[in-house]
Amino acid sequence: MVLQTQIQLKMNIRKSIAFAMFAVAGLSVASAQDDSKYGATPEDQQKCKENISLYREFRDQKDYASAYEPWKEAVTICPKSALSLYTDGAKFLKSRIKASKVVAERDVMIDSLMWVYDMRMEYFGDSGKVMGYKGVDIFTIKKDPILAYQTFKIGVGKTKEKTVAAIIDLYYRSMFEALKEEKVTKTEMLEEYLVLSEYVSIGMSKAKESRKESFAKVKSNLDEIFVLIATCEDIEAIAKERFEAAPNDLDNVKKLMKILAKRDCTDGDIFTKVAARLNELDPSHESAYALSLSMLKKANYSDALKYSKQAIELAGESLDDLTKLDYYLAAASAAIGAGQASTAASFARKALTIDSNNGKAYLLIGDAIAMSAPNCGDDEVMKKAGYWLAVDYYQKAKSKDANVAAAANSKISAYSKRFPDKKLLFQYQYMDSSGNLKKDPVKIGCWINESTIPRL
Repeated sequence: MVLQTQIQLKMNIRKSIAFAMFAVAGLSVASAQDDSKYGATPEDQQKCKENISLYREFRDQKDYASAYEPWKEAVTICPKSALSLYTDGAKFLKSRIKASKVVAERDVMIDSLMWVYDMRMEYFGDSGKVMGYKGVDIFTIKKDPILAYQTFKIGVGKTKEKTVAAIIDLYYRSMFEALKEEKVTKTEMLEEYLVLSEYVSIGMSKAKESRKESFAKVKSNLDEIFVLIATCEDIEAIAKERFEAAPNDLDNVKKLMKILAKRDCTDGDIFTKVAARLNELDPSHESAYALSLSMLKKANYSDALKYSKQAIELAGESLDDLTKLDYYLAAASAAIGAGQASTAASFARKALTIDSNNGKAYLLIGDAIAMSAPNCGDDEVMKKAGYWLAVDYYQKAKSKDANVAAAANSKISAYSKRFPDKKLLFQYQYMDSSGNLKKDPVKIGCWINESTIPRL
């Protein structure tokens, strides 16, 4: 058995030598025009080719341990011979680092791995992409998030929107660790979030279907970190400083609008200023809608309605249904606040054409009818009859959408108290001589023009 093993080993060695000699011959023919990259002298060139051939054979057999020494010889003798020297070298070193249990030995090999990346950039360029790879290994193997952040910053600064998803992810994570050590500021974190989010969006739009999920995951990870560090107080302070520094810079204003909206920091004055300026510099349905929400929160209903209408007009037919639904509901809410009941009902009904089960739309129609009720009747009963119809809508709202049930019940309770009482109903002959309420439908006038059933 031992003899067979020795024979087999000798045969393998002979095959390796034969393969190496064959490969060297191939290298010599292929590179006859440019042997200088294999070494300064013919002897070095021959030795380089032999080691390259030998290590590649072991590499192809996944025997990285045996590949390491001839690879090391090759990279020492002829560092400019092939890009694969460095991609292979990184693979071999990471394999050795993983297998090693000795800290000092690991540290030496990690330094060697960093050297491989540096030499690759020196001889073959593409520093943006390589700095990204280097940053990954600094973060995951060297376990130095601060150095990783500094490395990623250089790399991503060059690759920009072409940066791969995993590197964007680790870059922002390392930046978060740097924030903890006060190596970066919150302002830098917030600004970089906008930049990286844009890169993710571009990457996702260009990625193959199988790769889109990775970008989506990275976007989620960015958002999680962003939420941890960003308070509205922080964001508003930064936005105020940036806005006052460049109020006419469209790109700056757009970024500020995006970051304020992202964290729903829409209550402060700075949001209103930024939204208004954006709407002046580059009117769009997004900027108009943002401004309408700001006006709603400030109870400036007239302006809120104006900007809601502008948003709808600017969007035109290109707007998707869910966004259009939001715009219609915002316009209806603003119209209620502005005292324009028929306008409010009109927008709410448009919302219902998109979502027939939208409880908020039914509530708004009920509010519009209740608001107009006192002005839509010729007698004391009919001046209160609108409340019957308003309650019909509130009942429908909670039957369609459980999310508005509490609000609907509150309105039902309030407006039921305004129904005509028995005395009025009897006086105006809505009750017979026996005191029974007539059930004939009654039509509410004005713009409402709908019928309902009398009740107590």
